Amino acid sequence: MQIQVDWKRRYYEKAAHVSLIVQTVLAANSGTDDQMIARWVLTRTSRGAVWLFAVLDDRRLPKYEPYEAAAHRLSSSLRGMPVILSNHTGLRYGILLSEKPSWPDMVEYKGWKKGMLQLGVNGRGQAVEMPWTEMGHMLVAGITRYGKSNFLRLIAEQARAEGWQLALCDPDAGRTFGKFSGDEALVFPVAKTLDQCNQALGQIQELVNQRSRLFSQVSDEPDTLDEYNQQAITPLPPILAILDEFNGAVMALGGPGGSFAKAATRLVWGAAKYGVYLTLAGQDFSKDIVGPVREQMTTRVCFRVANAATSRMILGRAGAELLDHKGRALTNRWGAMQVYYMDKQAIGAGNASGMTEAEERLAAYLRDHYDGKMTLTALQAYGMPERAARRMRDDWQTRGLAQMRPDRDNALCLVESGLDAGSDGLDTGLDGLDGGLDAVRTGLDVQGGLDAEERVNG
Repeated sequence: MQIQVDWKRRYYEKAAHVSLIVQTVLAANSGTDDQMIARWVLTRTSRGAVWLFAVLDDRRLPKYEPYEAAAHRLSSSLRGMPVILSNHTGLRYGILLSEKPSWPDMVEYKGWKKGMLQLGVNGRGQAVEMPWTEMGHMLVAGITRYGKSNFLRLIAEQARAEGWQLALCDPDAGRTFGKFSGDEALVFPVAKTLDQCNQALGQIQELVNQRSRLFSQVSDEPDTLDEYNQQAITPLPPILAILDEFNGAVMALGGPGGSFAKAATRLVWGAAKYGVYLTLAGQDFSKDIVGPVREQMTTRVCFRVANAATSRMILGRAGAELLDHKGRALTNRWGAMQVYYMDKQAIGAGNASGMTEAEERLAAYLRDHYDGKMTLTALQAYGMPERAARRMRDDWQTRGLAQMRPDRDNALCLVESGLDAGSDGLDTGLDGLDGGLDAVRTGLDVQGGLDAEERVNG
């Protein structure tokens, strides 16, 4: 066996052992042949992961299916070592020789961050996020109990906090979006039946048509919503339209050639210009449904799915059928990620500022003791190390919770919404103001007795 070693030789012995197992399995497995391995490549990614690739001679392969089916047996024979199968440019097995990335079991959503759509973290613990302007249309797949519904609520809640309007459709009695019922951000009530979803698609199209007419009335017809809003007297908010159980709805409402599917396709192809972005979600997707719109879906996210075919349909490669952790997903833009978990009870609850409970307590402390100034001295007095305090100052500025105030000696101060969130009840009961302030101070004194770690971590 010849192995091309292209970075270091310290993995050579392990690679040789793994390659022998791969050859043995392919030789013994029905329908596969170890002689189809054309070459071996040992390589390291930019993130430090070491992979051994068995590149097959696809010109001599009679068919791919037996080799695809052998991937699971290979992983079992290698005692659970991760094995991927790529057929993007020929067929090859990839075996991860280095340690698996350390993934968290769950990462809690911390709250709205101005201008950014926060999705989760990658295997190195780095945030997976993007400006809203880069989201585009989105395609989301995942079977029950693996995180799809949480993800849809996560993006809907952030869009609401960002000032977007929402159009939400879930023919499964609206279970995914129950907490959004009656929200002022909705352009129409949550669609909870197939008939309502069908009508909702027509309403979304009418919104697009209205915006098209408004765009045409501007002298220099704009190409984007941002361009329109720069010229318009009354700016228009973006709209996020989420259609859950989309595949099932299509099949129940006439199939891929029916009016529902065609209406969705028209929206995907024409709505983004007017600031209307679609997220199509479902447990499964067939080629005849996804095919007409797949390349228009800028962001594609795949939780665990029933089979490799669905994973390839969404992402262009297999792998999502092997995900075994709730909230874990593969994407077309960031690789694998652990999606933020958002408690349904947090939807719309005191989230105008996007603060967590711990952050609200900190805001109350800053307002009462430092007149709302978020200085390093104030944060350190609260129990934070200097480095963590600097990071928090930057984070709150980015999220719009604090801003520099030239009228207050250019100090970083909590914005008004942050002050309100952190001083619950201070503006009520003016007749009993003194007593109210005494009660708040008493509460802060109790909090002041906590140790530093508990104060910082909430």
